[in-house]
Amino acid sequence: SCGGDKHLFLWDVLSGQVIRRFEGHDRSVNALAFGPRQEVALSASHDKTVRVWDMRSHTKRPIQMMADATDSVLCICVVGDEIITGSADGALRKYDVRRGQLCTDCFPHPVGSISSSRDNQCILVSTLNHKISLVESQTGHVLTSFTGHVNDRFKVQSALDPSGSIVASGSEDNSLFFWDLVEARVCHTMQHHSSPVFCVQFFEDTLVTASADGMLKVWRIALESSGGAQTPLREGGKLETMHASRRSV
Repeated sequence: SCGGDKHLFLWDVLSGQVIRRFEGHDRSVNALAFGPRQEVALSASHDKTVRVWDMRSHTKRPIQMMADATDSVLCICVVGDEIITGSADGALRKYDVRRGQLCTDCFPHPVGSISSSRDNQCILVSTLNHKISLVESQTGHVLTSFTGHVNDRFKVQSALDPSGSIVASGSEDNSLFFWDLVEARVCHTMQHHSSPVFCVQFFEDTLVTASADGMLKVWRIALESSGGAQTPLREGGKLETMHASRRSV
């Protein structure tokens, strides 16, 4: 986990205890990702850097730092041999670790969320101008865009469903939005949080959402067939709601 205290924490899931703490960032940490084999962790921070941490050693300090951003680094993901970051300077940076190369695609607004398609051929990019773009990884070409949600103040996560046919995103108007990937049209919305929805994540047929209302909700989401195509989403039963609590470490 990470947060405004500038540190990273590794937790034991069963005991709820902190196993290790990593130090090195100068400002709050916005996002985390594991490397391909979870031997390293990567962190993105308001201090404009991405830092790499060795999960096998006992050192608390980073083993590598990338300081190419000119503003806060808001999001990060790892795709194969590439480390991909999104920044408030509007840059989508792709670090090819194997080749030692950096490729940058520029957007006119801050990049608040990035996620990869299952085949790693496309990147879903959310920017703070109420827009989500599907970008071709190799060329940086925008294939299509998704609009309708509200997102111009906070980093709001978007994601592709496991089938790769639906795009989901939170929204600052407390809603969840779903788009048909091919037609780029809104196929479903739902509003069950009382504050902006910042995070969405699929786990097979389960969707997890997190909101500024302090609640994390778990949903069973199913696709309905429409004319032979799986498009409109129908909302299944809510499995569980978990309230956030404060805990001192």
